[in-house]
Amino acid sequence: MQPNESKRKKKLLIGLLIGILCFIYIVFPAAALTGLWISVRQERARRTPQVKVPNVVGQDYRKGEAILKE
Repeated sequence: MQPNESKRKKKLLIGLLIGILCFIYIVFPAAALTGLWISVRQERARRTPQVKVPNVVGQDYRKGEAILKE
């Protein structure tokens, strides 16, 4: 092996290792978090919307109706 070829192989190996580490520590977690974000959004979209309703128990009909119209 020539010294030039050895240096080229080392650079290639270092580049490959850096690429693998970037995939493991950056690309893979980003993809997993994106999938999690999408599944949470889908779950929230399936839920029925929450609505606050004022308490009209014990009120007469007209007063309760006025409170509900507000």
